Amino acid sequence: MIENIHFVAVALLIALGLYTLIFKRNLIKIAMGISILASGINLFLISLG
Repeated sequence: MIENIHFVAVALLIALGLYTLIFKRNLIKIAMGISILASGINLFLISLG
């Protein structure tokens, strides 16, 4: 489990970003959700090596 901790972090970041995009209606919160989603995708690509 400890060797896959970065994939858990990726899943949490992507889930948080998608939740923010779907359920929030404030423009600043939507922009934050896009940023969190992009961070999750970048972390995923980096963790693949």
